[in-house]
Amino acid sequence: MIELRDYDAKVERLFIRRLKGSHSGIHHLCPEEARAFHAWLKLRGTVPGPIFRSNRKEPISRRMLDVLMKKYGECAGIPKALRHFHILKHTCVTHLLAKGFHVDQVQDWVGHANIQNTMKYGHTTNSRRAEMAEQLREWK
Repeated sequence: MIELRDYDAKVERLFIRRLKGSHSGIHHLCPEEARAFHAWLKLRGTVPGPIFRSNRKEPISRRMLDVLMKKYGECAGIPKALRHFHILKHTCVTHLLAKGFHVDQVQDWVGHANIQNTMKYGHTTNSRRAEMAEQLREWK
């Protein structure tokens, strides 16, 4: 659903339209994303329309994205039950929370309309408990 008009090259950001009641919003590209995006645009060209097109120059369908996810997931050795896009969102949320981002920042990043959906991923792991204990030792 991302179209060339959704990209603002001056500030390196994309407008992301989300489905299923999630909030759409602006995604600022980190340097690695910007480099990859520029490389893709050199190949793709500057014709208006979908940024990622099929070989027929049409938007890639959700069905085809699912097929590709399953294909490349298999090549990457990802277990069959985890070869779907929701697992990518789940992984993103889990990693952002583990990096210490606040739950409302993560909610905005992934577009959750309800913060409770984001909080489901906020499991306290043993490594996070150890990190908390270390910070509390230094607290005076």
